[in-house]
Amino acid sequence: MKASKLLLGCLLGVGLTARTARAELVDDVSALKSFWSKTKARGSRPPKLLERGDQMPVVLPQRFIAKREECTSVVLISAPNVSFVLRIIPRRGEAPEAPEASVAGLAQVVRCGERREQLGRLLVEMRSPRGVLEVIYAAADAPLPSARRLLKARDPGPVDEAHPIGPPARAETLTARVAAIRAAAWRAGADDQRRVGLTADGRGTGGHDLELRPGCYRVDVLSAQAPDGWRSSADVDLDVRRLPDGALVVSDRGEALDAHVDLCTASRGQVRLAYSGGFPHVPLLGLLSHFPFPADFPNHWTDSTKNQLALLLHHKRLPLGVFADANRRREWLGVAGVTRAALPTQAGACYTVVVAAHAGTPSGFALVARQGQIHVENQSSAPGQPTFVNFCPKRSGSARLEVEAQGSALIWRMVAYRSGELPPGASQ
Repeated sequence: MKASKLLLGCLLGVGLTARTARAELVDDVSALKSFWSKTKARGSRPPKLLERGDQMPVVLPQRFIAKREECTSVVLISAPNVSFVLRIIPRRGEAPEAPEASVAGLAQVVRCGERREQLGRLLVEMRSPRGVLEVIYAAADAPLPSARRLLKARDPGPVDEAHPIGPPARAETLTARVAAIRAAAWRAGADDQRRVGLTADGRGTGGHDLELRPGCYRVDVLSAQAPDGWRSSADVDLDVRRLPDGALVVSDRGEALDAHVDLCTASRGQVRLAYSGGFPHVPLLGLLSHFPFPADFPNHWTDSTKNQLALLLHHKRLPLGVFADANRRREWLGVAGVTRAALPTQAGACYTVVVAAHAGTPSGFALVARQGQIHVENQSSAPGQPTFVNFCPKRSGSARLEVEAQGSALIWRMVAYRSGELPPGASQ
């Protein structure tokens, strides 16, 4: 009963927080429209929900971007805790401008006269997990006051003057980064590497299709140095999608100069690299490192299970033959929800238990093993990834296993195998 009340309280708190944020956004939008009600022309765009990494062009009517003696002010506004970046996409050969980052959920740009046409190339990129964005714009004979001054809750207050602490850090050259990645891949057991040239459009985005043979892959997408006049660094994001259905295999949405993902495939097939966050019209470099795929997986395992466990072995640097001996292995199948099972154990033996998807779309696994004083648990480090636990009972008996699985049309496979022995005398 107490747990139910606590859960209800948490849900009510989340609901109240969401409603409060929405109310603040509606009030601020209404207030800004009221402040701008006497301008020469004004308008707004319907609210739009964006997820992290989504990029959306900000489309304005021609009236507000035509070259004429007026100033156009554009405000993008969201909840105060939402972060996004506003860019003007440069034309080819044009010096890029630094992006405008949101502060307290608000970003504003103003252009006058001939420069108004730049507002026809506005692009917003969401940096928070998600957020609702509204766009408000107006034309006047002179630049309109800062929206932050009009909306006091959005004003961050005085900003301390920046004190110089030395020159800004610069990333290693592309050549040096490629050399470091290649060396790391060879040390990890790669048997082949190749480069792939990647193009970028005016938004710094692009895509490239690859044919993959069976194996595990390290995929890196590297950005070149910033063009002259560009005051910020790249932040390359990468999605790898299976073809032809477009299902997401793996992604990197971190805040880093380059993007890096690992994946394994038991069969030949095509994937698409979809990347963003590069510099406009500046090519990127793809680097693929290939690793052998385990050859001893049971034939009754699906490709989904094989791919996940191959990636687990690759990440943990485990020997490739750990699943080969059927006499040292036990298996279970289950579905979404909580499932319990028992594993007979011998004193002094060490066991590894792994749970991975057999079919369907997993969103996460949690795994617990208990025996006597032993209690070990683990969960997926990323949505859809497998998880595992290790334990070594000192007495023979039965370990209690518990799997909590979430996903769509999910069937999972749990594999327990004898992975080693305790040192002599340790089981006494």
